Amino acid sequence: MLRFVLGLGLGILIIAQSWAILYLTSLPNQIVRHLNFPVYLQIVIGVTWLILMGWGMMGLMNGKRFRVILVISGFIIYSLLQIVVFSQADYDHQREPFLLMLLGFIVLLMIATKYKENFTND
Repeated sequence: MLRFVLGLGLGILIIAQSWAILYLTSLPNQIVRHLNFPVYLQIVIGVTWLILMGWGMMGLMNGKRFRVILVISGFIIYSLLQIVVFSQADYDHQREPFLLMLLGFIVLLMIATKYKENFTND
């Protein structure tokens, strides 16, 4: 069940990240000029995250759930840092508590996964 949930979560992240990259490539120049975070850097980072998410999905297929949890938690930390550093609108800052709660849940999931692995390998 945990494997299914992790695969579903990672699959949703892969789809969302792919959509974000396609959206960034179609932005008009009038909007691109006013962004705080350079679009080309966002595209490079997005492709990097897609590669890491693919690496996590391959790990999930090989039974390495911790790799997926690590990729998802890294993406949440990256998203939280991006909001803290680059956002200027209040509605962006209102997402911080949700991301912190999500990160806390992922950390608990990482601990539970390692705890289970330690006792099943004995």
